[in-house]
Amino acid sequence: MMHRLMVVLVLFAAAICGSCRDEERIEPPALHLGAQECDFCRMMVSDGRFAAACIVRESDGRLTSLVFDDIGCLLRYEAEATSGGIVQRYVTDYESEQWLTTEQATIVQSEQLHTPMACGIAACATSQAADRLLAQFPGRKRLYRDLVSHDQQTPATP
Repeated sequence: MMHRLMVVLVLFAAAICGSCRDEERIEPPALHLGAQECDFCRMMVSDGRFAAACIVRESDGRLTSLVFDDIGCLLRYEAEATSGGIVQRYVTDYESEQWLTTEQATIVQSEQLHTPMACGIAACATSQAADRLLAQFPGRKRLYRDLVSHDQQTPATP
């Protein structure tokens, strides 16, 4: 009886640890500027101020990290993706080049902001940082979710 109880406990613990394993892996990927290609346009990721990433759950359950050289490439990837579901999205803060989730970011969209793929979109960690960026590059302050036209699933225009 004690042996069965131990087996059940070990299996239960393994199941819990196994389900936690994927959650632990849901974090921004390492960013290797100048040594990593954009997973959408295949250009080199070279400017950390505009990078983006997403974690995708493949049909077999695996998690895959994708890195983009421009927030616009992430938006285009989302619009064209046919397989796998996006589990999390990340953008880099314009000032610190540190990863933020898209929910944490305040987006600046400006035609005067020169980004790698000319989408004119940058992310800021705070609304005040976005205001500072807008003082340099007049445009609009937005949320990431507003960048995608939900009915057409295409990037919104500035």
